[in-house]
Amino acid sequence: GVPGGSLRFRPRPGGRRLQLRVGAGTRPGTLTSVFGALRGRLEPDCYIIVGAQRDSLGPGAVASGMGTALLLELARFFAAIGREGFQLRRTLLFVSWDGAEFGHLGATEWLEGYPDLLHTKVAAYVSLDRPVLG
Repeated sequence: GVPGGSLRFRPRPGGRRLQLRVGAGTRPGTLTSVFGALRGRLEPDCYIIVGAQRDSLGPGAVASGMGTALLLELARFFAAIGREGFQLRRTLLFVSWDGAEFGHLGATEWLEGYPDLLHTKVAAYVSLDRPVLG
């Protein structure tokens, strides 16, 4: 292994054979997705879900960080205008998903627990994953 670093391989004339062993193990853990809601006035049982992944593996942390920052700012903004009298038509559900780097397990587990919700009560899903590219 290479402690605290990475290796770069460049092809060279004549070719070389490389054997690579990956020692990544798995162990059970707990996922924690965080939910917040602002209740709609006219259609409170109809949801617009705004979600962002919160976890990241390695140097890609900026991707989940941008989505999380936007999620928090949107929640703050809508809460602030609600205090000033603005009324939402539908309920906004803000979700910070855990387990995105492991097959979107946080979102998958939640949706499997509420199968009818997606088809009958969710009007839209807004993904904030990788919101700014280039």
